[in-house]
Amino acid sequence: MFGLNDNLEHRIIIDNKVTYTVQDPRFKEATNFLADWVSKNLIDKVSFELSQDNFLANGKGLETYGAFYWWESETVVSNPENYIVCNPLIGPNGDQTVCISNNPEVGAGEVVVFADCPNVEVLLAYFDRYYDPVISAQINYGPIGIVYEEERDEKGMLVQKPLPEGVTTDELRLQNAPLGIIYLSEYAWNNVVNMEPRAKLRLDRLTAYVTPFMPANARPCPNLQFTLDELNTLSNYETNLNDYIRTNLIRWLMNGGVSDSEWEAFQKDLSGKCNIAAIQKVYQDAYDRYLNQ
Repeated sequence: MFGLNDNLEHRIIIDNKVTYTVQDPRFKEATNFLADWVSKNLIDKVSFELSQDNFLANGKGLETYGAFYWWESETVVSNPENYIVCNPLIGPNGDQTVCISNNPEVGAGEVVVFADCPNVEVLLAYFDRYYDPVISAQINYGPIGIVYEEERDEKGMLVQKPLPEGVTTDELRLQNAPLGIIYLSEYAWNNVVNMEPRAKLRLDRLTAYVTPFMPANARPCPNLQFTLDELNTLSNYETNLNDYIRTNLIRWLMNGGVSDSEWEAFQKDLSGKCNIAAIQKVYQDAYDRYLNQ
């Protein structure tokens, strides 16, 4: 809501340039704005140290959450009918945008085959089975007969069974789906497996409440391939950078905000001991290669 496309890595592609949001003055402005909410108990300080399990457990029973972010309300609270989906908040300067995460939908390097594998063709044939849409659907959501109907619909596509009484979709999936290597393409969704009802709901909500507010010049940082030297640079500096940002951000939010002098010292450390310029160059070089493929 400050016109800054931040995410968990604080790294985003703006106009094809790798950008770190923590170097933008709007990051300071946003931090102080939200720190004021924390000081007024509009954001519970406990939320900064909650595990996902505790977050979900605390939402059940008494109505304790005024607002929360999750895919399905019923996973978080016992009374989802009391909550509505909202547009992105409008910031103090009139900005109303949705931030873009860097979570890639397709991952690389999931399998390593050792040179002394005696039957490579058998192993690869085994892994090929993972990518069969019917197998992938069961790996990701659960088996036929428990999660999916034994009989397919008139188009020959898998159909999810009605949920058992008192069980949420998440609970059923986690109890039965092995999870792992999968690939469900647009072809699979149109010809092999029906999208689960909550996924259709997600698409409807994304269309109504997210897509209209996505900035045109921002895009996620994709899965990039790095050279050995680049990997060494990331190994030497990136973990320290992420820890340094997170430690300071939480401290500022918990203690009323960041002063001008603290912000200045923070920027010096980013450029100095954190070597953010070297990290940024690694990502920019890898991204440029990605664009030129």
